[in-house]
Amino acid sequence: MGPAPVKPPVILSRDEVRDLLRAASGSPRDHAILSTLYFSGMRVSECAGLQVGNWDRSTGLLTFYRPKRRDWHAVPVMPALEATLGRWLNVRRISRETSDNPYPTAPMWPSRQGGALAKRTLQRIMERHCKDAGIPRAKAHCHVLRATIASRVLEATSDVYAAKTLLGHSDVRSTEAYVYASGDYLREALERL
Repeated sequence: MGPAPVKPPVILSRDEVRDLLRAASGSPRDHAILSTLYFSGMRVSECAGLQVGNWDRSTGLLTFYRPKRRDWHAVPVMPALEATLGRWLNVRRISRETSDNPYPTAPMWPSRQGGALAKRTLQRIMERHCKDAGIPRAKAHCHVLRATIASRVLEATSDVYAAKTLLGHSDVRSTEAYVYASGDYLREALERL
């Protein structure tokens, strides 16, 4: 008997991603949180722990601590995410330039008490906007955004190492599960020949 079939991760369609971000667009904070989760591929715990100084506009990198790995990771900030984070920091009246920023250790997503928002709060934000966008509850998890961007990278590049680097996996086998979420990956690869 062979190995058990790999179950593809749950991902959002392109239309669902668009609808989710559109549903959150009325709240600069929520839109920035969901955009950050999607475009960076970070885990919800990593996103919850972001500080204002983690985004260095001069290098175009978002550097963050990964509690699961106990290390630091950096991802490029794409133009759509740059604009969204910029709007959020303007709402907070915090300079977007790290060198001019008097609050580099301030939480990116502050709670009413001044500390960082909890992971559970970020999950509730995801659930609320998925509901607003008509996305099924089974897909209303922050990790689905991580799986979705990994699958999109694989669809666009067929480069499992690019997805591995984005997600910060130590072993490419962890990333390979996302290949199966990319649809008819084998048929599409063969058609490109």
